[in-house]
Amino acid sequence: MNKGNKISVWLYARSGSPHPSAVIFKMRELVEEVDHRGYCVAGASQDQTGRRRGHDTGLSEMCRAIRTGSANAVLVKSVSQLSTHHKTALCILQFLQDHGAVLLCAESDVRYELYIRGLEQPLRRRALKRGCGLPWL
Repeated sequence: MNKGNKISVWLYARSGSPHPSAVIFKMRELVEEVDHRGYCVAGASQDQTGRRRGHDTGLSEMCRAIRTGSANAVLVKSVSQLSTHHKTALCILQFLQDHGAVLLCAESDVRYELYIRGLEQPLRRRALKRGCGLPWL
């Protein structure tokens, strides 16, 4: 994403708690962060994974918004909101990379979190190989 472009953010929250209030609380925090940063909100979605594994409809909505160009950034509390599984998180980040979108985190520095989780270097290598950007600002 070109830094000169306006940032249109999709808010995404995920909760493993069976209580709807948990994901609602996370979404409120994201809305406060957007207000603080002054981004334009393109939309929002959430998933509640609890005991039964859902179909991640919120994640699908987020991907559709990125694919269609409705949003060029995704705001989450932390990288683990995308997925706690390394391969799944990497696939989502590669999807963002392929579409020129970036990941923004409300609670932490994205690059640091990606580095700690071992995701930064694979994305850097992929960017060099494919000539695409990196999924962070």
